[in-house]
Order: sequence, then structure tokens, then C-alpha cells
Amino acid sequence: MLIRFRSPLAAVTLPRLINSGPDLTAAAPAVETTRLLGFIGIGLNTVRGFGVLLIVTAGLGLFIALYTALKTRQWDLAVMRSLGASRTRVMSHVLLEGLLLAAAGALLGLALGHGVAEFLGQSLREAGEMGITGRVFYTEELWLFALMLGVGTLAALIPAWTAYRTDIARTLSRSR
Repeated sequence: MLIRFRSPLAAVTLPRLINSGPDLTAAAPAVETTRLLGFIGIGLNTVRGFGVLLIVTAGLGLFIALYTALKTRQWDLAVMRSLGASRTRVMSHVLLEGLLLAAAGALLGLALGHGVAEFLGQSLREAGEMGITGRVFYTEELWLFALMLGVGTLAALIPAWTAYRTDIARTLSRSR
């Protein structure tokens, strides 16, 4: 039953009076809507936090992969330097490698995300009724792509700087 209050005092006392009985429960639409939006807000913040954690983990994984690749290719980079490649060129190669890996990962992730959303929208009746589809692209996805390129560049900075500072003579004097 929907009840409208004529005074603010009734809005405070009537729900308390209704809730004191064992068979009735009072629910104010404004309070319940605020509570529901609070629950949704907590869920969205959790999903955002998980997304940030995934981005940081991906950046760390990319950094480790690039640094390991740099260590295994240190000889090759020293040979490039001895054949005339400048320090800046070697550094830009490592940075470009990180950028390309991040771009490939971001494109693959976006494609998989849209594919899964389309699959869910087609296979689950409830998802289709809610309008879940993978055919819709949002401008925020471009920001996500740019963010991943930034993370890839940041992850490649230390390996690129290490490649820049590599001592050619010491690297080539060690046996391969």
C-alpha cells in the first residue's frame, strides 16, 4: 500500500509504528532507492578496482617480459651498437617493442571482450533482454586503449634505459 504523508512528523513516526508490528514492513521509496544505488555503487567500485589491478598486473608482466627479453638479447643489442646503431636507436627499438606488445594485447583484449559479450547476448535469453551485445563500441574504449599504450610505454622505460646504458665492450667480451 502506498501512503503519502501530510507532515514531516508523520513521515518519521508512521514507518516506525508500522515496523513495530510483526506482520508489516514499511519501506520508503526514496530510502530504498538510495540504498539500492549504494549497493550498485559498491559493486561498480569493486569492478573498477579489479580492472585497475588487472592493468597494473599486465604492466608488470609486460615489464618482466621485456626485461627478460633484454637480458637474453643483450649480445644482439651490443652487436647492433658495434655495427653503428646509436644508443637512441637501440633504446627506441626496446620502447617500440613494448608499445607494440601493449597495442597487440589491448586490441586482443578488446576483441575478446566484445566477442564474449556478443556470445553471452546471443546465448543467454536474459542477457539478450538486457541488451547485452558486443556490436556496440564506446568512446571510453579508446581511452582504455590509450591507457594500455601508456602502461606499455611505462613498462618498457627501464628495459629501454638499460639497453641505452649497455656497455658494448663488456657485453661482447663475455662469451655468448
